[in-house]
Amino acid sequence: LTVRDGETLTVDFKFPRGGRLKPVRGRVLGPDGRPVARAQVIATSLGRLGGDSAPLFTKPDGSFEMREQIVWGPAALRARAGELATPAGITVTGGETVR
Repeated sequence: LTVRDGETLTVDFKFPRGGRLKPVRGRVLGPDGRPVARAQVIATSLGRLGGDSAPLFTKPDGSFEMREQIVWGPAALRARAGELATPAGITVTGGETVR
């Protein structure tokens, strides 16, 4: 874009509407394959405005649901319980079911 000295130009940027975001559901399993109750699950944004979500805790059956307000773009999910933790984040974008 080139403008001459003293020239004014207006540019309208139009962003496409995205699809409806969906929650991420999952279950945290221990090394023995059994569900882990009260494990912390944290989402780390993989976008420009990175940061961690507040932790949520799994139900007695190890399940969790991370609402779409938390996962509004690509994120890495990690789980932690006591001295156990996931070795690497699982990348999600919304709508997945993970273990």
